[in-house]
Amino acid sequence: MQKAANALSQIEQSRQPRTAEELQAAKKQEDALKPLSNAVVCGGLLQHADKEVRLLVAMCVTELFRLTAPEPPFEDKHLRVSIMCSIVEIFVVLLFLFLAS
Repeated sequence: MQKAANALSQIEQSRQPRTAEELQAAKKQEDALKPLSNAVVCGGLLQHADKEVRLLVAMCVTELFRLTAPEPPFEDKHLRVSIMCSIVEIFVVLLFLFLAS
């Protein structure tokens, strides 16, 4: 997950496609990111017992949002329930850990 999070952070966000070539490049990027998106949502990683794994998953999810904006990288049914709740939970835990240190 660490490698995935690092790799995603290195990818530049594409602007809205205006030409057929840009649209094709955007589609290729979407297709390339789809397996990671599916693994994050369907693989149970958001509920992993290890806090570090959940943090890395949250980092990947936020990078996926950045890269696919303004379109969401996940289907609505996944987005509303598991992803957003898990991300909020992870960041709340991190906030408490930061404040406690």
